[in-house]
Amino acid sequence: MRREILFVILVGIVVGMGSSARGESPAVLLEKGIFAEETKGDLDGAISIYKQIIEDAQANRRYVAEAQYRLGVCHLKKGDKKRAAACFRTVLSKFPLQDKIVTRARERLGKIAPTTQPRLPKKEADNSDRRPTVVSTTPVALADDVDPSLKQITVMFDRQMMVGSWSWMRGGKTFPKTTGGPSYDSQSRTICTLPVRLAPGTVYWVGINGPKDGFFQTMMDRIPARPYVILFATRTRDGKPTPLPPDMLAQAKEINARGREPTPATGRPASTRRVGISATPPAVQRRYVGKTVADFPERLDLSIPESAWAAYHRAGGRMNAKALVDVSWVKFDPKKLEKSWKRAGKEDMASYNKAQLEAAIVEVLTYRKSLARVTSYLKFPQGVGRRPYSLRTFGRIDGQWKNLGEDRVGSVDEGRKSFEKKKEILWRYFQRTKASVGAGPANKR
Repeated sequence: MRREILFVILVGIVVGMGSSARGESPAVLLEKGIFAEETKGDLDGAISIYKQIIEDAQANRRYVAEAQYRLGVCHLKKGDKKRAAACFRTVLSKFPLQDKIVTRARERLGKIAPTTQPRLPKKEADNSDRRPTVVSTTPVALADDVDPSLKQITVMFDRQMMVGSWSWMRGGKTFPKTTGGPSYDSQSRTICTLPVRLAPGTVYWVGINGPKDGFFQTMMDRIPARPYVILFATRTRDGKPTPLPPDMLAQAKEINARGREPTPATGRPASTRRVGISATPPAVQRRYVGKTVADFPERLDLSIPESAWAAYHRAGGRMNAKALVDVSWVKFDPKKLEKSWKRAGKEDMASYNKAQLEAAIVEVLTYRKSLARVTSYLKFPQGVGRRPYSLRTFGRIDGQWKNLGEDRVGSVDEGRKSFEKKKEILWRYFQRTKASVGAGPANKR
């Protein structure tokens, strides 16, 4: 009897120990893994513990990121550079907000890059036209008057790229402060975005790939993109351009110009438009129109911004939610729009709809040929506190101009200043919208 009781007690102790082990927190497991790796030298044991943390769906992301990084270090210590590189890339792609861990992973990856970097076959290595090229960037490279309120840096390539793989090259203090991790647009996979916080009157150097880091790569054959530099400066607090240092300017031009060098296959330089080097942003084209909604025919015509504007105002003035959806790239629920109209009240909507149907275009501002802002005057009844000038933005995709949104201002001059200030932000928004509707790369300048 005593033996049976003793056996039951022992079983209970073992089960209790197992339950405790399984219930250990990721923080405790991480400490054990580090002890096994660094003190005991038990790499296999450490790998097993790190994998346990990584596979825990409830674990804090900071501990998972650390475990993923240390798993790569263990593989590196065992001489398996390929697995180590894969672990470090996972840190970069899945845990971009863990800045300190990402920095360590990037440094490790840079040291083993020469042996893990995808290499071109011999024939392809002799033909630089196989390498992806930067089509455009926001801000434009070499610009010296970038709006410091810009929240994102974007780079667009001439083909689909490997999602989760990038090399944003830091230049010490000249690299902007990031507010989030990089990401590709989900549709075209040609645009990579880096959220940032800029300061006025500051020079920035942002590299795309480098001599050892080339993880901006094509999706299919993993060919690294040509190195490129987005050198730019933000406007000062009083709105003046900030000069770019001559030595940095010369170096950036030299790096970017390599994309235009003659290739053995053709003997001709690549198109300079593909590289997109420009000292200043493209100019805004302005033209006066002087037409009302009634001056445009009733039939739907989206071939120019003005007629698209008229179609939008007719649909809005007649409270036709479905028609508004048809003339907009912006996605919204027509039923919710109809409910908002009801909440606004009949009298208020009647005066607003009348103003829309009687609106008159003042001017059209066009930027990069595919983005337009139509400035129009809406005559509201006296005492109605609405700003009379509508700034409605349109984007052209596959030959059709459709609505992207609206701002309101008190004067035409205020509208011009607003567009000049926001044009790069609007362009970037248009590119993302274009990708989301399944179109190809955004139009070049």
